[in-house]
This record gives sequence, C-alpha cells and structure tokens, in this order.
Amino acid sequence: MTRSEDGGLSFQRPVLVPKVGILPDLPHMAVDPITGRIYVVWPNLVQWQVFVAVSDDEGLTFSSPVPIGTPGKSPKHCARVTVGKDSRVYCFWVQGNALWGSSRVAGLPAHCVVA
Repeated sequence: MTRSEDGGLSFQRPVLVPKVGILPDLPHMAVDPITGRIYVVWPNLVQWQVFVAVSDDEGLTFSSPVPIGTPGKSPKHCARVTVGKDSRVYCFWVQGNALWGSSRVAGLPAHCVVA
C-alpha cells in the first residue's frame, strides 16, 4: 500500500500489508470514517480462507493477518470490506464454485457470506 498526503501529487514509499500463505487474491480496503482505522481483506486461494489486517497509524504499519469467517472446504473469493457510519465493519465474499453472474457452476452451488 502506498499513501499520499498531498492529494496524489506525490506518494510515500510503499508499505507491505502482511500476507498469509501463498496466492493472496485481490485485496480490498476500507477506512473507518470515525477512527481512521484502515481495514484490508483478501482471500487466500490455497487455504480457502479470508484474512483481515488493520492499521491504526494511517497505513504506516499493519497488524498481522487474522482469519475471519469459518474455514471451509470450498473456495472463497472476491472478498470486500466496508465500514458503516457507526464504525461497524462488514466483510463479505463469494464462497463456492461461482463465476460472475452465476450462482451455480457445474451444478455446484455458490453463495455470498457476510461476516
């Protein structure tokens, strides 16, 4: 992750958000509008688990990743995070064998999970 303090005219050196395992896929970020806490979530394509890391210092450092949700025996992908006006954090992802626009692939169900 890299950050700018001048509206994008220049950027600081990138900070690595810690990852777990191999094949982390498409991280997604949200910022708490009250506290400024940054949340980054991503699915791990090998472990079939979703992870979250947080920063309380405007992205200078991040916590160690923490698994969220229930480990499963099916793929998890397209993890997203959002933070409400009340600082509640919502994370969701697609679980199962799904492609965009389809809830079934090869006869196998897929569904959205909210944690």
